[in-house]
Amino acid sequence: MSLNIALSGIQAVNGQLNQISNNIANSGTFGFKSGRANFASSYMQGAPQGVYIGSTSQSMDIGGNLLSTGRGLDAAIQGRGFFVSRGEDGAMSYSRVGMFNVNKDGLLVDAFGRHVQGYGEDGDGNIDDIVVPSGGSGAEQSSELTFAANMSADWEQPATTPFSADDPSSYNGMQVSRVYDSLGREHTVTQYFVKGEGNSMQVHYAMDGTEVGTPTDMSFGPDGNMTAPTENVTLDLGTPDGALPMALDIDYADCTMYAGEMSTTTNHADG
Repeated sequence: MSLNIALSGIQAVNGQLNQISNNIANSGTFGFKSGRANFASSYMQGAPQGVYIGSTSQSMDIGGNLLSTGRGLDAAIQGRGFFVSRGEDGAMSYSRVGMFNVNKDGLLVDAFGRHVQGYGEDGDGNIDDIVVPSGGSGAEQSSELTFAANMSADWEQPATTPFSADDPSSYNGMQVSRVYDSLGREHTVTQYFVKGEGNSMQVHYAMDGTEVGTPTDMSFGPDGNMTAPTENVTLDLGTPDGALPMALDIDYADCTMYAGEMSTTTNHADG
């Protein structure tokens, strides 16, 4: 009996070493969860018979490091949740690492060709294969521009009047924003800032080098905060060739006027 007990201990330790070796061999495997062999005692009619590996536990609650791969279909989950994949036999696989691709049928698959599952549209939590649309997405025309900048309080009124986009001496500063028409084509909207009397400013506009819209009058209080306009400015950009008419809703709410160089903190258009 003593020999059997000793032999069971050797076999149990050997199983533990195999588990440790497996952990080391997969230390560089994406999404691998290390395992641990748990020992248990063996009894027969109340008498001890030795030891064996009763179970193997995995470190499911430990997250690994994230790595940028540069691929748009690679993803990872840190924390709760898993990607779910279905094999040809219907068996589900769960992982926090997703090295996905699109197969010839337009289905999202993992590195082993299993179909990645997603929630269905019925709202009951049913899951099904994720289908990647093959058609191109439609263009979305720009309609809003958020612009925040500091207009230098050190600016002097331009020596040249009236304003001309071709004459830099007729304005104090300029900023360019990118917008998109209904066909998805990119255009540039240039704002020209002309210092007026006191704490006033006038903004002129050009789209792709052609002046558009009506100039906007801006004014600032003695604390440097903008006092006008109090609402968003609607700028008519005209109608690009072959596209729908364009109008841009500009938000100047966070503009200021303090000393120093002009600086822009936000210049973002949708579309």
